Amino acid sequence: MSNNNTIVPRSETTTGFRENMFFAPVTCQARCIEEEFKKSGKGNMMIERTWEIVKQPPIETDNFGAIDIIGKEMKQYSVCLYQKDGEEEGTWDMVKSRKSQGAIYQELDSLQIPHDEAIDFANPPIGCKGIIADIKVNCKPENKRAPLTDDEKKAGKKQGADLIGEDGKPIEVYRLNMYVLGLYQGQL
Repeated sequence: MSNNNTIVPRSETTTGFRENMFFAPVTCQARCIEEEFKKSGKGNMMIERTWEIVKQPPIETDNFGAIDIIGKEMKQYSVCLYQKDGEEEGTWDMVKSRKSQGAIYQELDSLQIPHDEAIDFANPPIGCKGIIADIKVNCKPENKRAPLTDDEKKAGKKQGADLIGEDGKPIEVYRLNMYVLGLYQGQL
């Protein structure tokens, strides 16, 4: 295995991440390739960004050796305004909204994206596309779920039932999770 702590030679790694792999949190670099202000399925107003990993340190998994996640795309959702449950559309829960808005201010500052002192969260600044950021990537455990049946979709369900293993417990899988640390200051 290479001791180079910047870019891992692909010849020394297996292919990309799979749901049964786990690794400790790692700092990578990613480029924002898409950014959009939109309404979520729950009626929340949010910024959705797609980040592509462009540089990584060596990543060792618990059970598969070294892996390469360069080129992996990850979604980031930053809610600006939370819809109040059971209320008319456009009625915002400002307690929940203010918590996420504080995180948005911090992220804009850490990415050095200019913004007004008072951001209009119904029309927030969009300026991340093309930026390269340091991000923390980790594996988040979750239960594996069955695909939704047509009846479940008609009933308004959003996700299928947990899949149960031979031991009678839900099957646990991992998905990649990320958060932005700040603007990348190095060279690729």
